[in-house]
Amino acid sequence: MALYRWVCFVLILIGLYELGVGLFQCIQVMRLGMPYYTVCGTFENPAPYSILIVLILPLALDYALFVRFRHGQKVTNMLFYLSAFYLLFSVVILVMCVSRAAWVASVISLMSMFWLRMKCAWIKKCFVLLAVFVLCVPFLYGMYVLKKDSADGRLFIWKISYPVAKQQIFSGVGIGGFPYVYGEAQEAYFREGKGTQDEEMLAGAPDYAYNEYLQIWIELGLPGVLSCLCLMAYVYIRLLRCRNVEVVGLCGAMVSFMVVSLFSYPLRCFATCLLSLLILLWAAWMPMVLDEKKRNRKLGMMFGLLLVVGVEAMVCVRFNKSYRTWTAVKRWDMVRPYFDREKYEGIENCYRVLYPDLKKDVGFLFEYGMCLSYNGHYEESNIILNEGAKRSSDPMFFNLMGKNFQALGKFEEAEEMFYKAYYRVPHRIYPLYLLMGLYEKEGRDLEMLEKAHQIVGKKEKVPSSLTGYLKKEAGLKLQEYERSNGKGKNMEIDWF
Repeated sequence: MALYRWVCFVLILIGLYELGVGLFQCIQVMRLGMPYYTVCGTFENPAPYSILIVLILPLALDYALFVRFRHGQKVTNMLFYLSAFYLLFSVVILVMCVSRAAWVASVISLMSMFWLRMKCAWIKKCFVLLAVFVLCVPFLYGMYVLKKDSADGRLFIWKISYPVAKQQIFSGVGIGGFPYVYGEAQEAYFREGKGTQDEEMLAGAPDYAYNEYLQIWIELGLPGVLSCLCLMAYVYIRLLRCRNVEVVGLCGAMVSFMVVSLFSYPLRCFATCLLSLLILLWAAWMPMVLDEKKRNRKLGMMFGLLLVVGVEAMVCVRFNKSYRTWTAVKRWDMVRPYFDREKYEGIENCYRVLYPDLKKDVGFLFEYGMCLSYNGHYEESNIILNEGAKRSSDPMFFNLMGKNFQALGKFEEAEEMFYKAYYRVPHRIYPLYLLMGLYEKEGRDLEMLEKAHQIVGKKEKVPSSLTGYLKKEAGLKLQEYERSNGKGKNMEIDWF
């Protein structure tokens, strides 16, 4: 079990480094009054950061709460101190990150570890767990109220995703295909008039289903998700049958992964995906290592090492983490300041050179398409933007494609693109503004005024200077029409 303790040691050290970065950010938050989402360690946002913390947390919990000092066991005793620090710091960080999925996963994994560690009749265990669950009900309700809009938004994503999943019985849409099919499903939902006003405000353009099982179902079909569930159940049951109390922390880590997968996206971020698969492989490997037969133990260790290396390579390929891609991203970062300053003419060739290595990056495709559009290459721009639209649910791709069609004089195609953008996320005003401009250019005054009035009366989800400008422009269009046609003139338009 020395190898097991060394793996725990390394993972807890990685977690402590991330916690240290997070604690420094907490100090910045308290000193400068920055918002909570700045506490994200070395990640871009708090969600994957919280996932990494909660996946390692059960290992630290096991050593901090259950494992005693042992004479001559320097690694075990050092693990106790490191785990105690990890446990203390992780409480602060998880509170600052306000990650409800991480909180639920940590509580359930702790309960599962208590179940395995408690030496009493199973009836008493059930009574204790029931009491803990009853005490947690107000806690769960409080978490829902704390970020109600976020929770409702997640429920709405599941509502749109489930009918899509039901259609994927035998074959999915392919890995990475979720954003596009979700965007199409949400667009159809609102175009058919099924959505309420509250749902319009909740709608967004997510890249994830916030439920790994549901997203795997959509991307790999029902056989894919059932295979994953069976594999996890098999690995967890085999680990339990080892009857070795030292692997209880690993059992808790598996429970954390399975719970957090219900509410978040541990497999959609490179670092958390690598850690999640490492935990699963480690859990599958431990029964082989603990095998009483020495020959089987050696074969198991060799097989496990090969499997870990193979899976790490697969994850790197999945996330396109090759050296060429890394170099291309660095070059892209050098070009982006010119893009931000709208110097599109000089950087189009740079994007063209980087395209073969970054053609799977949604952000790159949008920027490349915008460069082509502003330089007058409208048809080529639409080809690139169409590639991006098939990898994303963001309506901005359709807004820009519509502007390209409008510049080419293809007004019907432009109108369809603007409506696709609008119905994908109905609370956004910009697609309506583009439609208003299109109708004005075509001389369709009544439809132009209808869109202008719709913009003025549109409720804003997040007020900003841009939405204020668009509403002001629409108001000026209405005033201009009234002045040119007379206030007393009866405009045969049903505004409401």
